[in-house]
Amino acid sequence: MNARNDLPVQPASSFQEFLRTRERISNDYINGNPEPLDGIATQHDPATFFPPNGATVQGAGEVSAAQHQGALRFRKGSTGQFEVMQSASSGTLAFWTGVQHADVRMEGQE
Repeated sequence: MNARNDLPVQPASSFQEFLRTRERISNDYINGNPEPLDGIATQHDPATFFPPNGATVQGAGEVSAAQHQGALRFRKGSTGQFEVMQSASSGTLAFWTGVQHADVRMEGQE
């Protein structure tokens, strides 16, 4: 389920579209805009986030707060893309693993 809207996960072709959307949203994030991420992030536990500082954040509320706080450090002009190493979907379950490659502008590093 998409916890934000409580909608069923879409078929595999739609999951591929989700991954493309997720990459666009990540680019919003590294340009200092966390709001688009709210539309796809879970609002229910369990949730885990590995922010750029190397920490581990757990819990849906904590993850959302950390994502918003983290986005404030990024500046416009950042670019990035995903290297998806593995992804799959079946019924209401989907996953992906990969790496985000990014050239970012950060607060205090202009």
